[in-house]
Amino acid sequence: ERVDNIDKEIFERLRDVGVRNILMGIESGNQEMLNRFNKGITIGQIEKAIEVLQQLDIDITVSFINFTPWTTLEHLKDNIRFFVNLRINVLQGLLNRFQVYGGTPLGDQMLKTGRAHGTYPNFSCESIDKRVDLVYEIAQKSLGTF
Repeated sequence: ERVDNIDKEIFERLRDVGVRNILMGIESGNQEMLNRFNKGITIGQIEKAIEVLQQLDIDITVSFINFTPWTTLEHLKDNIRFFVNLRINVLQGLLNRFQVYGGTPLGDQMLKTGRAHGTYPNFSCESIDKRVDLVYEIAQKSLGTF
């Protein structure tokens, strides 16, 4: 579900008919990255949606993209701080890496400028900050069994 679709009355009804968990594609705890992804949401909307679901005792699973070509070490720290403060399960997203899709405006731009390489469906990209790629590799080797 999108965070901007979380309405207390609607989700109260959904809870009453048995909904116990909602997956939300948050993608980032950093407004700059949300804007880059063209999510059309704000950090405030994320916090409000999570608050509503927590009030209704509906479990929340979030997906986010922790590693992107634009991620810096500071972005990683911001994401971790943001999600830890929300007190929700974020294990699923710890190793999520940006996926390039040809045919999308962002994917086509990255392929055209050489920021992405490979062939569909295995396009790959590297981070501007090479330290982020190193953190990803270490985390993948250490936590990759999740």
